[in-house]
Amino acid sequence: MKRLLFPLTVVILLIVGCDSRSQPFDLEPAFLIQDAVHNDGNPHFFWLPPMVEEVDPAGVFDDGVEPTVQICELNGLGCVVPLIAQFTLETGPGSETIRLVSEEEHFIVNWHTKDFGLDPSKTYRIQVVVSGEVLGIADVDVVASGSGLKRVDTGLYVPLKDDRTLPIKFRIEQGAVCPATISDLFDSDLGLWTEHDEGDRITLDYAGDGRLEFEDWKRYYDGFVHTCVKASDFSLDFDMMLSAAGGNARVVGPGLATEIRNVGEYLEDQGIQSHMEDGVFALFYRGQGPRLYLVVRAGGVWESNWWDSPASIPVPEGAVLHGRLEKNGGNVTLSVFSDQERTVHLPGSPKSVNSSLGGVSFSTLYALNGLKILPASWNWEWSSGWIDNLHFQKIM
Repeated sequence: MKRLLFPLTVVILLIVGCDSRSQPFDLEPAFLIQDAVHNDGNPHFFWLPPMVEEVDPAGVFDDGVEPTVQICELNGLGCVVPLIAQFTLETGPGSETIRLVSEEEHFIVNWHTKDFGLDPSKTYRIQVVVSGEVLGIADVDVVASGSGLKRVDTGLYVPLKDDRTLPIKFRIEQGAVCPATISDLFDSDLGLWTEHDEGDRITLDYAGDGRLEFEDWKRYYDGFVHTCVKASDFSLDFDMMLSAAGGNARVVGPGLATEIRNVGEYLEDQGIQSHMEDGVFALFYRGQGPRLYLVVRAGGVWESNWWDSPASIPVPEGAVLHGRLEKNGGNVTLSVFSDQERTVHLPGSPKSVNSSLGGVSFSTLYALNGLKILPASWNWEWSSGWIDNLHFQKIM
């Protein structure tokens, strides 16, 4: 058992003179257990007993992922390399591998610590990795005797008696790993989308017309449909139709943002309260004739907006719009085509903006978003329509 609490001077010395073998997977100096239940971890990853106490997950289990379990010595700054052990579904020390237990909806691998010569004066880290992304962390406090187990702070460590076997058991749900590609025809529920619908105006119509529909969408509604991504450069194709509208209707179509918007937060823009995250969006606005706008916001600054930006494309009202958003470095482009194959541009297409988003990483893909423009008495305008055939591709 150990309690490695480093004074500031010691931490500075460690940083300056650390061994070349020490490379942090993360730079958190504190020891911790992190998952959906502990320390604001991934909401779709769970450690399971005997690692932690019993949990009650409610998501959809993902048996299609291929996790890797890595175990390392922790020096207070991060993992020391090389790793002590690494397990996959096919390989592992001593022929021990990760096993998928479908009927109980979890993964498990046994860590036979007697084979690894652990030092009770040191702390060890277990982490689960999928597609290069760390989903969960569990730091292990190794003790020499059974009595020492009672003194382990289980809020920070998984207790383990030396030379015993630790069943490393965990659950991964859909949504834990952000996909590099998304292709959704909205004809079946792929478990991708999270929906917030303040006005009860959004329908993910999988069983009916097979599309994402919005009905009587007023400019002051707070609503959005999103999923997770991790990308800087991307290509995003979508079909969109405004079937009916009143007044200067405005609706934010597909786009990528740097964060998930917080419900109820607003910005002060043009003398009104509204909200939009830093990101890139296609926005329909009827106020200056039906147009699809390329909207770009970076560092809280509108670099391309919907009220006076030249980056807009006239579109026929009541027609299906075949759109494409692309980002390559700082260059952002919106194209609108007359055909599903995207070979014939509409007049005025494409439109591009040189933005300051070159190195920015996006974490959220919106299929539909709302500005929630206030006050409501000034923003009665409405629109109805749908979005379909959404195809997202991360560009490496």
